[in-house]
Amino acid sequence: MKRITAKMLRDAGACNDQVVLFEREWPNGARVTLTNCRRAIELGLNLDWAACRFLPAPGRAVYEQAVAPAWAAYEQAKAAYEQAEAAYEQAEAAYEQAKAAYEQAKAAYEQAWAAYEQAKAAYEQAKAPAWAVYEQAWAAYQQAVASAFYEAAKVCAAILEATREPRP
Repeated sequence: MKRITAKMLRDAGACNDQVVLFEREWPNGARVTLTNCRRAIELGLNLDWAACRFLPAPGRAVYEQAVAPAWAAYEQAKAAYEQAEAAYEQAEAAYEQAKAAYEQAKAAYEQAWAAYEQAKAAYEQAKAPAWAVYEQAWAAYQQAVASAFYEAAKVCAAILEATREPRP
């Protein structure tokens, strides 16, 4: 596959908002280049969806093999972030306890507020590295998606070219 058009997207059942984004950027269609694949990711276009609809089985296999490590890293970072989020919920529960203590007495409030600040600082400290890893993994995955789609499209184009019957 060398080129994608808005008509191809519509015919394949793409969401209207995806078609509108694509058509706004590439009114006459787009050649499948690494630059265009990366731009599609920037625009929020779903290249995973496009890979499933436009790449034949050999191209999809190349694509899936290429994105698998990035997806695994993304899932790992996501799990780490979710653990940090659980720590936040624990810190938030500690804050609620501190708030109730404040309502009972000003002296108890002072002590509970210090505990909340400590829990919040621990949460921020625990969350920051996981969030950074999560963001890096997502960015790496998106780059891998663009590269994989481009490479798979090249493979498909080569296969089509190799199997095309010569014209008389």
